[in-house]
Amino acid sequence: MGAINKKMVIDANTLVGAMWPLERRDVSLEKLKREMDKFGVTKAVTLSAKGIFYDHTLGNDETLKVCLEDPRFIPALTIDPRKYLGYAEEIKKRIGEGFKILRLFPDFQGFMINSIHVRRIITKAEELGLPVMMPVKAGITNVLELLRELRGLRVILTGVTYFDLAEILTAMEESDNLFIETRLLDSPDGVSMVVEEFGASRLIFGSGAPLGYVGSSLNLIKHAQISEAEKRMVLAESVKKIIEGR
Repeated sequence: MGAINKKMVIDANTLVGAMWPLERRDVSLEKLKREMDKFGVTKAVTLSAKGIFYDHTLGNDETLKVCLEDPRFIPALTIDPRKYLGYAEEIKKRIGEGFKILRLFPDFQGFMINSIHVRRIITKAEELGLPVMMPVKAGITNVLELLRELRGLRVILTGVTYFDLAEILTAMEESDNLFIETRLLDSPDGVSMVVEEFGASRLIFGSGAPLGYVGSSLNLIKHAQISEAEKRMVLAESVKKIIEGR
């Protein structure tokens, strides 16, 4: 039960940057690549921390540069809703450049996910077929309201812990388009509980690297009481289906 298919592991939650302003941490591209090489991560969805803390346009430019230089990286764009102008054009431009996921950071940028302006940004993403990744701290009730209204929207929640599961599993009963990133599901039965209730396709492997640890995130899936086929689904196939629009 412990083996993992080495052919494909896609980490859906990584970032890169010159610095992490909240604390002294190495978030360099070099460190992320070392982690990927060490643990056999085939591809990684990533974005520049500059887009979170400084300017989303410059951050998206930096993300694109990283991904063009190394095909192992899949670009995620971000929009800072505090900057009103140009969000629709920015999303369209980045989709044209091959960006696959929109990431929102209400916890770092201090906005409400259910505000009028943020809803417009998410609506535009849904219209253009772009999945959205956001932290569970955005509020599961707010997320579920969006999913009820925007039937084509697909949402991946990050930062989900075992203690969030009762609320989230209830929401997942209402929407097939709600997915969980696995990094903090660190209880013995958290992964298997979701798989048993909804199937492995609703779980997306992510580590938060280089802030988080790829090895511990992989071990969470490796030791989960699910089948090898289900592990392969969590580690790569789930996110492939989402970013390919299947």
